[in-house]
Formats: sequence, C-alpha cells, structure tokens
Amino acid sequence: MEFEADDDDEWVWPNELKEARLMEGILRCQVCGEFLSGPVLLRECRHSFCSECVRKHLLARGTNGCCPECKCACSSSDLIPNRPLEQLVGFFRALKPKVLHLASTSQGSGDGATLASLSTSDLTDTATASTSTDITARMPTTSYNFLKDSQIRQLLKSAGLLAILPTSKDSMITCHKEYTMLWNAQLDTMNPKNASQVRAEVVTKFRQRQHETAAKASTRRSLGLRPDDPIEKAITRTSALNDNFRKLAQ
Repeated sequence: MEFEADDDDEWVWPNELKEARLMEGILRCQVCGEFLSGPVLLRECRHSFCSECVRKHLLARGTNGCCPECKCACSSSDLIPNRPLEQLVGFFRALKPKVLHLASTSQGSGDGATLASLSTSDLTDTATASTSTDITARMPTTSYNFLKDSQIRQLLKSAGLLAILPTSKDSMITCHKEYTMLWNAQLDTMNPKNASQVRAEVVTKFRQRQHETAAKASTRRSLGLRPDDPIEKAITRTSALNDNFRKLAQ
C-alpha cells in the first residue's frame, strides 16, 4: 500500500497512526488549513497561525481585530514569530513520507520494518535551512485617512509598485496595505520571499481584482443592470417575468 500520491493530505495516516494525524492537525493553520508557514503566536491568547493568514485576517473588514480562533482582541503588534514551531513543522513534513512508507512496508511482515531505515540527515537540512532576503526591517502601518492621492501614489512608487498605476485611491490603499502586510510577514519566517517576489505578488493580486471587477461589470451590462444595481435585482426580475409567463400560459 503506497501513500506517496497524498503525502500532503492530513487524512492519509492509517488508523494505527492516528496520533500522528492529530499531531498534524496541530501543525496546520486554522485559517488556511495548510501546514503553518512563518507561524506567529498571538501574545494574549497564545494561538498560532501563518503570519500571512493572520495579518490578512486582521486587515479584513468585519473581523474587528480579533483572533481567528477564540475572537480575543489583538492587532499586528501582538504577533510573535514562533521559530521553534516552524522548525517542528519542517521536521514533521520531511519525516511524514518516510513514516508512511515505513508503515506501508511493515504491514503484513513478520518482523516489521525498523526505524533504522529512516535517514534523518536530510531532515535536519530541511527543517533548519533558511533563505536570505533583502527584507530586513519591519514596515510601520500607515494611516491613509489624511493622505492625498499624490502622497499615496508616492508610497507606491517608493515601494516599486509603479505597475499598478494609475488606479483609484481605494485600490492604491488596498495594494499598499497588502504590500505592508506581506513585507512584514516575511520577517516572521525562516524561508522569506524577497522584495521583488512580494511586489510581484501584490501586482498579481491587483490584476486579479481588476479582472474580477471587469467580469462583474460585464455581467451587469448583459443583465441590463446599472453599475450600482445588485445582481439579485436581475434574479428577482427574471423570476417575476417567469411567473407572468406561466400565468399567461395557463
């Protein structure tokens, strides 16, 4: 029985190793469901999440600056990098396919497989290796309420985000918030992205939002709606027309 195809699946563990499955659940982020990446600890409640995940959560509207798990009040200043946990995740991910292979080959064998078949030399390299980055200092949060459009544009130019200009003020603010969040998240991980990768990610997400906005506008036009009309209006209108048609057909 082979496990290789789904080694990253939390539920691939056999029943005999349910403790390993429970351990894996602890090492996964409660926001994205993936293995913790650049995990940070919330100062007050001590819950841990991926740095990017919890920072995005705190920026999202309606979250009111609270822990995603227990709703305890918090802010980005309460995030503490948890490097030992990141190392543990690295060890676990490197060890998992080896343990699964050992479990599969030992099934039905009289003497069983031995742990000596597990080579741990590469586990240390996987869990402790870190990459260098040009992101070395944390960016302060910015209050955009009193900034003019030209000042926000200058912030984006200084960040090397000319590719998104020109665009609306709200879009500029969203992009700069995202850039700041991603930049600071790299300081919480042993395997950070570099500045050019962060910029590329911000630009990619900006273009995705533009595409989604254009698609929604096209849908509204095809339904005969004005830009500020909700899609539900067209659904209600269509339902009413169908009711009238059925009445006429009776």
